[in-house]
Amino acid sequence: MSKESPPPSPSKAAAAAASAKQISADLNIIVPSLGPDATLEQRQLAEFNQWVNRYNNYQHQLEAYWRGRLQSEVGEGNVTSQSKKGSINKDKWFSRYEELIEFQKEHGHTNVPSQFTYKLSPPLGDWVKRMRRVKKDGKLSDDRQKLLLDIGFEFDKPKGGDRKVSFSGVWNKAYLELCQYQLENGNVEVPDNYKHTPDSSCLLDMWIKRQRTAFKAGKLDNDLIQKLEELGVDLSGRARPFGYEMDAEWTAGYKELKKYCDANGNCDVLEGDSSLGVWVNAQRWAYGEGQLNQHKVGMLQNLGFNFFSKGPTVNKDPWDTRFSELQAYHQVHGDANVPRYYPLNLALGEFVHDLRTGYQHGALSEDRKKLLKDIGFTLVTNKGRKNYMNKWDTTFEELKRYKAKHGT
Repeated sequence: MSKESPPPSPSKAAAAAASAKQISADLNIIVPSLGPDATLEQRQLAEFNQWVNRYNNYQHQLEAYWRGRLQSEVGEGNVTSQSKKGSINKDKWFSRYEELIEFQKEHGHTNVPSQFTYKLSPPLGDWVKRMRRVKKDGKLSDDRQKLLLDIGFEFDKPKGGDRKVSFSGVWNKAYLELCQYQLENGNVEVPDNYKHTPDSSCLLDMWIKRQRTAFKAGKLDNDLIQKLEELGVDLSGRARPFGYEMDAEWTAGYKELKKYCDANGNCDVLEGDSSLGVWVNAQRWAYGEGQLNQHKVGMLQNLGFNFFSKGPTVNKDPWDTRFSELQAYHQVHGDANVPRYYPLNLALGEFVHDLRTGYQHGALSEDRKKLLKDIGFTLVTNKGRKNYMNKWDTTFEELKRYKAKHGT
């Protein structure tokens, strides 16, 4: 990406400001003061004339400002040789360009939906559409193409076949309705078939379910994920509640830990030394077993919480320990489907069972899902307990043969 254009030099900026002041003085037409006998029509005419003067004054100051900006970017000669109409067109172009930059910073892309009004009018989406058409017709200057490319502008409109949920006017309307509901109720637990207003075309509870479906399929844009999670929507959930379910006991422990952290500057509570120590130990265990949902993990991480055990294993993640054992099982047996009651490592069998339970409750991160998938681990299985016990029986028979051969 090319470097951004340097800001106007102080001398040019000062010249532009001086020019604006001079224009302001030239246009400061004094309207004669009216006596007490002036009619209503005379007073209205005087007020209208003053408004016209102020409007013209503002327009000339705006033109002077943009002229100064353009002088710093394309050179003074190129600007002064243009007509007044051309200068105003440049003013408008750069105004929309700066608006597009703000949209890009907020949403992470420049694909403004058609007819979408962001800050100014007419709609920014129409301006973006026109830029693509002008470029296609070969009428967009190289300088402007470069400026647009520098902020990631796509001249070829993304195809709808991608089927990825991206920012749009319809999406934003539903999102704003959810924001309003959250503001009014303190949560995102919208009732069944809920409409924010009687004339709304969006059933908000069904809309949340569609966002969850898109998220789980990897088809929800990152900026939309961030917006929904900041609002408190649990995208990993399967049914109600729509928001993160925070039980009272966990919340109480978290508040106590936060109080400790604020007082001591860290979260290094001695495990088992108090009720807080017991709670802290439980969080580390739940994290290691994959049973702590990502929202709670994020809340603890914001406090600087150390999920690793104290003592000699301070740098060893307990989840990684179990995963290493699962990898070893995979190398020996050719699969990662450890029976729950695996006699040679009961803890590993429970770990595998907890992984599937955690996945069903949306408590398994995408990184861990990928690690498990890479070794052929099945997160959803219909084989049931019978198959597990069959494997147990097979292993038990192997153990009996070993004992018969070796006597121990």
